Formats: sequence, C-alpha cells, structure tokens
Amino acid sequence: MERLATGNHPAEGVTVSVDQHLTAMTDAEGHFRFPEVAEGRHTVALALHELPAEFEVGKNAEVALLVLPSKPSRAELDVVRLGTIQGKVTGPKDVVVEGIVIPNDAGRAIHHPGCGRQFHLLQHARRHLYDCRG
Repeated sequence: MERLATGNHPAEGVTVSVDQHLTAMTDAEGHFRFPEVAEGRHTVALALHELPAEFEVGKNAEVALLVLPSKPSRAELDVVRLGTIQGKVTGPKDVVVEGIVIPNDAGRAIHHPGCGRQFHLLQHARRHLYDCRG
C-alpha cells in the first residue's frame, strides 16, 4: 500500500519476498500472491534491493506470518512515494555555475559537475538521482 497525505493507494510494481527467497511483484491494485507456500512461520517483506527509486520504505516493511494448510494468510506492507526537487541555478553572465554544490537539509553537500545551469534532482534516502537538462 502506498501511504500518501490524501490516504492510502495501491502501489504497483513493488517487489515482495517470502523468506528472502520467493519474489512476486504487486499488480495495479497493489496485490501480490505466493501460491503453494509451505505451512509454518514465514517472513513476507519488501524486496529492498528492488524497490523502485520513487518509493521509500513505509511503516510496515516486513511481516511475520503463520501459514496454515488450506487457509489464506495476509500481509500488509507500506511504501511512501518520494517527491522531487527541481530548480534552475543562475548567476551573473560571466560566472560559471557548473559544478555548483547544493547542501541538502541533512547537511550533506550535493555536487554534480555535469549538470550545467539546469538540474532535476530526486532525493532518495539511499541515493541521489540526477537528470541534467541544460
């Protein structure tokens, strides 16, 4: 489930795993299914290494389940859609702004020498992604 300020919405294209072994991807309704899982205790979790860049882990990234014969088990997992930061760096006509350093609110400097005067930055908790336009 995708958690937004306006409420919860299905999150499509998110990979989920059982016991870090079997994987399935969520559909347009946010559903995933693992048929024929052995009975017993299992862990259902977001496959963090495959989490799309536009999502961050929500409150429920992992759920412990007891699977019983002929009974469906249900796990609810959460992701949060990340926002973007866009901008245009300008300066006086004779000042080069390529390679500018932009501090983020965590106090770390964001530096990308190839972006030139326009940049598009997706601030992701695990990495910074840039789309240079300019």
